[in-house]
Amino acid sequence: MDSLGEAYFTDKQYDLALESYKKAISLGGTKGNAEKMIDKIEKEIRK
Repeated sequence: MDSLGEAYFTDKQYDLALESYKKAISLGGTKGNAEKMIDKIEKEIRK
């Protein structure tokens, strides 16, 4: 799910990226990466 989220983020599909990273968190094993990316995406959305 991390890779899918990254692809969505790169394509500026922020809503889909957020969904993907949140799903990755629920599945576990992101080692904090998904949480960091969610913060990054939310900052991009607020611009």
